[in-house]
Amino acid sequence: EEREADAERLRKEVVRLENARAQAKARKEAAMAAAASDALKLQGNDAFGAARYEEAVGLYTDALGHAPRNGVLYANRALALLKLHAHAEAEEDCDAALLLDPSNVKAMLRRAQARHATEQYDLALEDLEAALEREPKNAGARSLMAECRRLKAAATPKPKPKLVPITIEACKHDPDNDDDPFVNTLAPLTPPPPP
Repeated sequence: EEREADAERLRKEVVRLENARAQAKARKEAAMAAAASDALKLQGNDAFGAARYEEAVGLYTDALGHAPRNGVLYANRALALLKLHAHAEAEEDCDAALLLDPSNVKAMLRRAQARHATEQYDLALEDLEAALEREPKNAGARSLMAECRRLKAAATPKPKPKLVPITIEACKHDPDNDDDPFVNTLAPLTPPPPP
């Protein structure tokens, strides 16, 4: 029995050491991935600042390969995609950023910009209202909201004018119109009746 108890203690100690080693390795790999992601993010920010938007998109994508649950990277890539007029892709990145962090105001504003560009004014207004709840003094959001409201109103079809029935009376001759220049320019539709 004592041997079996010693063997069990030894087995538990080996498992504990293996778990500790695996956890240390995982922490080291996570730290390396975070460092690589941060370096790529900084390079992406530099590329964006230099108006090299395609390069910035590539760098943010590479950074996401190291840190796929980083909402800031999705929001940054969305801004670069907006600059490239890739509005649908920018909206998808904002969706991902907001899934990871529902309070990310930048992602809300960028998704509103993408939706504004694709004429989805109601959805853009929803994003802008949510952003303004968190940042009520955001002038950019207020400006875009006014623009979306204006464009939405302009895109709303106007009601057709109501048709009013009229009656046309035929008359042989109206002496009151003999000197009217407009009437004199008209060719008679039918020959005048015989006198």
